[in-house]
Amino acid sequence: YHFTATNTVITGLTLERNPITLEVTDATDTCGVSASEKQALIDLYNSTRGLDWTNSWDLSTPVCDWYGVTVVDGKVVNLEIKKNKLEGALPESIGQLSNLKTLNLSNNKLNSSLPLGLGQLINLQKLSLRGNNLTGTIANVIGPLINLQEILFDGNQFTGTIPSELGGLNKLITLFLNNNQFTGSIPSSFDQLVKLKNLRVSQNQL
Repeated sequence: YHFTATNTVITGLTLERNPITLEVTDATDTCGVSASEKQALIDLYNSTRGLDWTNSWDLSTPVCDWYGVTVVDGKVVNLEIKKNKLEGALPESIGQLSNLKTLNLSNNKLNSSLPLGLGQLINLQKLSLRGNNLTGTIANVIGPLINLQEILFDGNQFTGTIPSELGGLNKLITLFLNNNQFTGSIPSSFDQLVKLKNLRVSQNQL
């Protein structure tokens, strides 16, 4: 709009404002989050019975208003939905959340194997899936996540051997694999984990 103001006391004085453009955004604005990231979150919601979550999402609202989701500069960087009654499988599309630094889905009722898409989250620093009922092996998923500092996988039903690829995660500080069904022995590659301070592997079949 264009604004003009005059004054009855000082005649001949006219104040004008350059044109201003007002933009009203749609209520469904996604806070700049890409369509692929938003869809990955919706897939997680649908595959884990989102309607039954303790703190559910209103999918008609902006993504940055969804419980446990942190958006910075239009990117989903943290997803922390612990103790929220998520039940079911992790979707393959979780790999689309490529900007995640923290993924915490601990103490829910997840009961699938780890999707290969999880291995695409190369910016991930903290990964907590503890206290679920996740199954299968972890070998093909964890190796590429070279920025991980913390892995909390305790209290699940993971099987197979502890993968030697974990030895390549040289930023790792905390690794909890206890209370699972791992077999074999601790890989010799663990000698390379020079920053590792906290390691738990008890209550397996090692």
